[in-house]
Amino acid sequence: MNKLLKIRILQFNRELKGAGFGWLFLIGTVALMMKCAYVALIDNKLAMLVPSVLLLICTYIQINRSDKNFVYKHIEQPFLAIYAEYALLIAPFIAMALFTKNWYLLLITYLLLLIIPLIKISPAPKTLFPGISKIIPAINFEIISGLRKSFFPLLILYLLALAFSWFRIAPLVFLWLITMTFISFYDEGESLTILREHAISIKDFLKRKMQRHALYMFLLYCPIIFIQAAFNPDLWIINLLFIPLQIIILCLAICLKYANYKPGEKLIAGNGTMSIVAMMSLIPYLLPIPLFMAFENYSKACNNLNKYLND
Repeated sequence: MNKLLKIRILQFNRELKGAGFGWLFLIGTVALMMKCAYVALIDNKLAMLVPSVLLLICTYIQINRSDKNFVYKHIEQPFLAIYAEYALLIAPFIAMALFTKNWYLLLITYLLLLIIPLIKISPAPKTLFPGISKIIPAINFEIISGLRKSFFPLLILYLLALAFSWFRIAPLVFLWLITMTFISFYDEGESLTILREHAISIKDFLKRKMQRHALYMFLLYCPIIFIQAAFNPDLWIINLLFIPLQIIILCLAICLKYANYKPGEKLIAGNGTMSIVAMMSLIPYLLPIPLFMAFENYSKACNNLNKYLND
């Protein structure tokens, strides 16, 4: 158990060093999210939302994590090791329950959390929709590849968002999980042949990719947000900022991909940073932070791509 936690701590420290002053944003973000959790927990109508979201996030991570086989085969007491990971992840937020009359939710959350390490299923690696490039242009290969891998989980999440679209906040959580899935589409570098296929400037290349992919996200999320806004007009500011924030997270994922791009290689660097920033996208008021980081990594992406496109 200690071995796995040590690995996670080392990975986290490496990401913080690579993030520069991003650790300041992280501290501020965690503090603000703790405040939001506290505000929700003192409201009897919203209190159950906090443990529900936290458990849903842990379940999503557990189903989609790629190291399950390694952990269960090579780590001592894998159940406790995985449980400890998730327990530490949600601790700052669910601990806020101790300062409210709904303190018992902390105990319930940690009891229910015991179920999650037992989940050993993973998305089936089947190739779906071989003709999808007739609908989505092949230039959007990340989206095509991602949909082939994750179509059914995405479909379920979208149908849930649609089914609960008139509930307060609930559909936004499902859309956020879709965003989390989207950003995983950008964790592998394409070959140099594909990269060089379109002879345009580096800045145009990045801007056009972000514009195309942002349009797909905008069209996908709009119907849910319109219904949510119609039934919950008092949440207009949250609904107004939600899609722009998700698009910024998507653009940041693209910039991080090319800031750390190596032809044909799985991208490891930046994954921790992306996970941290993705958590921010649950809170629309944090929009300036990922926006700043997107601009910062856009410059890094331009410099990195310059080595491959102008050599």
